[in-house]
Amino acid sequence: MTSISSAQHLFKTHCNGILSTHSVDLPGYPFGSLTPYCLDYQGQPIILISNIAQHTQNISHNHKVSLISHDPQPDNSQASGRVTYIADALKLDDTDIADRYYRFYPESQGYHQSHDFDFYTLRCVKVRYIGGFGDIHWISAEQFLTPNPFSPKDELAMISHMNQDHQEALTHYCQLNQIDYEGDTPLLVGVDGEGFSLSVNGRLYRIAFSKRVYNSIDARHAFIDLARTPLPTF
Repeated sequence: MTSISSAQHLFKTHCNGILSTHSVDLPGYPFGSLTPYCLDYQGQPIILISNIAQHTQNISHNHKVSLISHDPQPDNSQASGRVTYIADALKLDDTDIADRYYRFYPESQGYHQSHDFDFYTLRCVKVRYIGGFGDIHWISAEQFLTPNPFSPKDELAMISHMNQDHQEALTHYCQLNQIDYEGDTPLLVGVDGEGFSLSVNGRLYRIAFSKRVYNSIDARHAFIDLARTPLPTF
């Protein structure tokens, strides 16, 4: 992988980040909070935050933020990969994005509709990627962002088809990637040009395609190839 593709893969794989905003209560100081996210169809993160939350109040005064996502390696955190995504936070109202976010975080639909929450997109300014010691790069927004080749309608059609008709394949993907699916039914929740996301036992897992796909036919072949991949023998 190149540094750019490694940064993109990390950012799509680990969907919880530290959102840093400019503190209103303590001017000049950053304020960090843990925030789940998923990507929109332009490849930019979407967050759902409460209007009474401190970070939302901070954004209302200064929309310049950063979101850090990292690959947790408890034995050596300094050697683990991490992405600092620098952005402008913009409030939005997009039902397609809401539907995608709900698939990743189904519990959010209840409190979004019954409490005072809003969606924000984090519009990329620049990205800092650290892959480990000495592996440090600035990446432009144009280099980092990879729009999803699928429309919301096409993505939903693939998801519905796989979840309804190909549970055996989804289970096989879990076995290939050593994902513990016992006691649950794996669900496909998102597809893009580089891979797909599964929800299993309340956790999200990212699985990459062997090569980038550009349309539904490419994606179909990629899913079939994975389903035909033999399990490793030990």
